[in-house]
Amino acid sequence: YNVTADGTMTFPEMIKRLGNIRIPVPWPLIYVTNNLAWFLRLTFLSEFPSPGMRLMVNPWLAGSEKLKQKTGYRFKYNTKEAFEDFAGSVA
Repeated sequence: YNVTADGTMTFPEMIKRLGNIRIPVPWPLIYVTNNLAWFLRLTFLSEFPSPGMRLMVNPWLAGSEKLKQKTGYRFKYNTKEAFEDFAGSVA
C-alpha cells in the first residue's frame, strides 16, 4: 500500500514556500556539484546525495487509493498542508 496525502505539489511551489528563489541550472552541473558537496560533507550546499535530487527532474507521484478503498482511512491533511507544516519547522 502507498501511504500518501491527497494532492500534489510541484518543486517550484516547494521552493517558493520555503522562501527561496528558483535558478534554472542544467542537470549535469547540479549533479556533479552536489556529488562533490556530498562527498566533502559540505552540508551548507547539500544535505542529500545526488540520486535523491533526481526527483527534481523526474517527480515521483504515488496515490493511496487502494489504502483508502480497502480500509476507509482518510488523511487529516493534504499534501500542501503537510508541506506547510514541514516548511514552518525548518524556517
